[in-house]
Amino acid sequence: MSGIFLYMTHTKTMGAVAGAEGPASPMMQHAPMNTIIAILSAAFGALYVQTLSLVAILFIYYTIVPFEIENAAAAYGMILVSWLYGIALGMVFLAIKPWNPAW
Repeated sequence: MSGIFLYMTHTKTMGAVAGAEGPASPMMQHAPMNTIIAILSAAFGALYVQTLSLVAILFIYYTIVPFEIENAAAAYGMILVSWLYGIALGMVFLAIKPWNPAW
């Protein structure tokens, strides 16, 4: 299960960051909004959804079959590393995405 969640966290974060709003979007006309806020909100939104789904699945599984996670902090640390790597690759894909102000 950890490998699946690592992959899902990585791909969802990468897609969210690569698809974040750019500087030419109408949302950027709002004064306090800028590109880094859009990128960070997409990244934290992906982490939130993945963490919530992980907790829900582990809770349901724990009610059926009780288990013990030996080192929970390190297990969640692996998810955070895959999240950070997803942010890094998402930024690369966001940078190479062609820019068209008509989009």
